[in-house]
Amino acid sequence: MTKEYSPIPATAIGDGFTTQEERWNESELKEVEKIKEKIQPTLNPFRKGEILRDLVLQNLNEDFTLTWDEKAELLALEAKQLFNKTVLLQGVRGKDLINRRL
Repeated sequence: MTKEYSPIPATAIGDGFTTQEERWNESELKEVEKIKEKIQPTLNPFRKGEILRDLVLQNLNEDFTLTWDEKAELLALEAKQLFNKTVLLQGVRGKDLINRRL
């Protein structure tokens, strides 16, 4: 019900369309337009809901990306902290490591 209907046109055999085939194609286009107008009021609430669902999904994907970026930054900070703790525990040798790293 929510899919777009497309007309089923007649195909030309030979040189071109006959008058009957041309009338068929025109009536198909009109029929599709009638169906579209007829179901439009029924579909409006569903289309609005679909738009809202897409927005919610898009926001969730953004939040997911931000969460992973924050986690990556946190892991980098933890690695630096672990390195600095190790250096501090080593005393004099740790100062050499710091000088080499800078």
